[in-house]
Amino acid sequence: MMIKKISAGRFGKLKDMDIELKKGLNVIYGENEAGKSTLQAFIKAMFYGMDSKKKKIRENDRKRFLPWNEENAFGSIYFEDNHKNIYMIQRTFGKKKKEDESRVLDVVTGKASNHIDPDKPGVDIFGLGEDAFEKTTFVRQLMCQVGKDGEDEIMKRLSNLQDSGDEDVSYHKALEHLTQAKKDLINGRKTGKIDQLKENYANFQGQWGQRMHLQEENSEDQILSNKKIEEKQLLENRIKDLEKEKRHRKQLKIYKAYKKLMVYKGEIKELSQEKETISKALHFNGHVVNQNFIDEMKEKHTIWIQRKNSYKEGEDQKRGLQTRIEKKLKTLNRKLQTHSNTAMMLGAITIIGSGIMGWMKNSSLYGISVLGFLMCIYAFMQRKNITNNIEEIKKEIACMHKDIQGEKDALNVLEREMIEKIKPFCGENMKIDEVESWMHKCSSKLNDQRALEQKIRSLEEIYKALLYDQDVENMKKVYENFNNTKINETIDEEEIENTIKNQQQILIEREKEIKDIEHRIKTRLHEKKSLVAIEEEMERSKKKIEEYEEIIASLEIASDILKDAFKEIQRSFGPRLNKTVGDILSSITDHKYEQLKISEEYEIKIKDAAKNQIKEIEYFSNGTLDQIYFALRLGIIQCIFDKDFSVPFILDDAFVQYDERRLDAVLNYLYQYAKTHQVILFTCQRREIVRLKEFSHVHMINLSQGLIQRVFPEVL
Repeated sequence: MMIKKISAGRFGKLKDMDIELKKGLNVIYGENEAGKSTLQAFIKAMFYGMDSKKKKIRENDRKRFLPWNEENAFGSIYFEDNHKNIYMIQRTFGKKKKEDESRVLDVVTGKASNHIDPDKPGVDIFGLGEDAFEKTTFVRQLMCQVGKDGEDEIMKRLSNLQDSGDEDVSYHKALEHLTQAKKDLINGRKTGKIDQLKENYANFQGQWGQRMHLQEENSEDQILSNKKIEEKQLLENRIKDLEKEKRHRKQLKIYKAYKKLMVYKGEIKELSQEKETISKALHFNGHVVNQNFIDEMKEKHTIWIQRKNSYKEGEDQKRGLQTRIEKKLKTLNRKLQTHSNTAMMLGAITIIGSGIMGWMKNSSLYGISVLGFLMCIYAFMQRKNITNNIEEIKKEIACMHKDIQGEKDALNVLEREMIEKIKPFCGENMKIDEVESWMHKCSSKLNDQRALEQKIRSLEEIYKALLYDQDVENMKKVYENFNNTKINETIDEEEIENTIKNQQQILIEREKEIKDIEHRIKTRLHEKKSLVAIEEEMERSKKKIEEYEEIIASLEIASDILKDAFKEIQRSFGPRLNKTVGDILSSITDHKYEQLKISEEYEIKIKDAAKNQIKEIEYFSNGTLDQIYFALRLGIIQCIFDKDFSVPFILDDAFVQYDERRLDAVLNYLYQYAKTHQVILFTCQRREIVRLKEFSHVHMINLSQGLIQRVFPEVL
């Protein structure tokens, strides 16, 4: 088997790196930080993945080599198997294992390989697990030492080879069959037959316990149900009592309301009778005295009084005016008789005297007669004025008489109208002065009638309010049949109603709880096996477990015998491994150390030929220790792999503690070994490059110069 090409697309610091490898010795040179360790980690990750869960970055390849930009790592590796078939492993690594992708393809056909596990192809390719791979063909820097792990895969393969020459047969196959047979019955994953039977038995025990527990729960629920039923009955009785009290209070309310109704009805009846009496008193000969009639009569009576008073005032004024006029007439008559007559007489005398004197004495005296004429004219005018005044006074007296007579006539008309109005009610004997008294009596009766009507309306409203859409006959029946027992008046009807509602709500809750409990009791054991059926299943499982346990005991005896035999075989392969490793050690130490002893724990003791002493390797120098473990690695590879099956041998600066002589010796041996095997040597030591120039067919790759490849000239 040979690795042909490494293609790191993105892995740690590597990006788009392609390296082609050849048969024989491949030397990958690079200074520190050139990427040698990253490239080795990439090779191992391609074959075995990255499963480390350690927290430290140096011990966790996934954390250490995923790109810092948080992108996935990916790449591929090409290898050729011993049948010249070329395959390609493609892998992508995410932050978590579940994000990883992997496949193994046949390069020629492009189809996926079915005989190689894509998750851990190295197991199928090398026949080694990851740990055994690192202890044999994969040598990291200063990690040549080999130790024993829990499985110790190397030691098992060596023992098989010692037994039969075939690592895939003999002890391991037999032990695997026995172990598998035992695992089929019982294993750590609890998937064996006994595991399943015990699990079934435990389940049956659980079912039995659960069934018992369920029965106990049913008993407890039945007790609880009975208690809830009693509470329900008490609540129902309490509600019935409250409903009864509520009905009784309602009947009492109706009783009191009907009693009040009867009282109001009696009062209404009495008031109605009183109203009827008044109404009859206001009926006269088929005529009814109403408020409009009274108001009209009052208005007429008021006008009559006003006119009567006006008439009296007119009479009084007439008498006073008449007295004054009479006095004035007397005065005017007296003036008429005195002033007017005197002036006339004087005028006449003057005229006569002036005429006589003018005729007798002097004609100029006739002028005095003018004065007499003037006096006569004045007297005539005075007389006329007085006469006119007297006439005017007489006219005023006549007009006053007429006005007073008109008032008297209107008063008489109004009196007749009023008499005519009340005549149907009082007859013809009613006098006008009696009208006011009669109207007052009628008005008082009307007021009483209205007051009674108001009282009746008020009582009727109260009556209707008390009735409130109730049937009087039904109220009467309740009243007649009512049992007037004593009631606690401190508790009102609203409080009783709230108590009933509260009790009904509690009753609903109790009924729901009872139904829930009954449902639990009914369904708790539904489709559950009976105790008898469970116990029968438990007994069958127990018997089957005992049978299988007897088989396990037999298998353990067989395994113990086989292991004892295998230990004997293991002790016998020691000489072969000792010889193989000793030959390699002799070649690289110039025959200084030829004999060594290797225990099952890989503890090594060396025979110093010069001193003829056997010593533990702790007594030797670091350089010698590296030589010993180098020999041990190659010896193990030669022992566990068939001669026709070649695997790559990968080393990383494995010779840093070698001096010049030891380095020459180990490089010579590696060169010879590389003629039949692929060797990949990672180094940062230029001295190794210088020495390897002396050999032909050494494939050199310089990482420090950007992957410049160089193949040294052929020597052989």
